[in-house]
Amino acid sequence: MIMKHFATDKSDENLKRVYDGAPVLDCLKDRPGKRSRCLSWGLRSTYRSTDNKASSKLICFLKNRNLCGFTLVEILLTVTLFSMCSLAIYKVFSSGIKLWARAQHFAIEEDLSIFLDKFSEDLRNSFYYTGIHFNGTESRLSIPTFVLTPADERSLQVSEELITQIGAVKYYLDFETHTIHRAQANYAQALDGHYPDDRILVSSVNSLRFVYYMPGAKGVAPYSKTNEVIPTAIYVEIKYSDERSEHVLGRIISVPAGV
Repeated sequence: MIMKHFATDKSDENLKRVYDGAPVLDCLKDRPGKRSRCLSWGLRSTYRSTDNKASSKLICFLKNRNLCGFTLVEILLTVTLFSMCSLAIYKVFSSGIKLWARAQHFAIEEDLSIFLDKFSEDLRNSFYYTGIHFNGTESRLSIPTFVLTPADERSLQVSEELITQIGAVKYYLDFETHTIHRAQANYAQALDGHYPDDRILVSSVNSLRFVYYMPGAKGVAPYSKTNEVIPTAIYVEIKYSDERSEHVLGRIISVPAGV
């Protein structure tokens, strides 16, 4: 920015530098009777002489300039109000996160309860049947049982949409998604090894383990797998995690059709 003023008086004592009509700094001109130049605050300026009226304008300008800005009390009050608002917002978000974590914990326990009830029902209804075998490993189990499937639309004797028929149910843990699945199939689909109805029962599961209790030479003993033999009981162990820690849930379920 270049501020230009004109020197009209040869008197060096009355020279003032003017910015937008208000004098702000005294300066001496270089040569009498000609335009004077000097550098102040990195700006190149010219000057003109001023009178007493200009001097009074300078005083008013300096006084008004001191009135700009905030006082210490205003700054402290603003900081206090901002801190109180920030603290209130933080408490609201913190309470919301805690409630969400508690709800998630109860949701996992509810899903586990539904899974165990369904698993117990399938084991109670299990039986030996030709072509469908009771096979299990530590993380996967296939059970011949009664399943509820859609009725055949070509059948004229069935009026209901869902019917109970012989089929198979498979339980397994998906290690990538950490979810427990229940897949079911009717008899024809089970013979082909095709389980179209696959549903997620429990999420956030770290591990799923089955232990099969079957009679042996020294009585009932635990085994890590079974092949075409229905055990007397099955111990199922589930490890799951929430926001706080890892939990372990285990239950022994008897199998009526077991040896």
